[in-house]
Amino acid sequence: MGDIAMLALLSLLTQTLFVAVVVYFALYVLLELRILLISNKAERRKLTELEWSLLEPVQNFLSKRARNAR
Repeated sequence: MGDIAMLALLSLLTQTLFVAVVVYFALYVLLELRILLISNKAERRKLTELEWSLLEPVQNFLSKRARNAR
């Protein structure tokens, strides 16, 4: 009876350790996805700012050109 109880305890500890590893891995994946989403949002903001900074000289040129055409 003692051997069966030890094997059952060992099995329970192994399963508990496995579940803990799976839970920590899932938490890691969720945190990595969160970081990925945050970096994507930041990259979109940078691209939008870059786009507007590149368009500003074009807008200035076009407005000067329109004023000179009058």
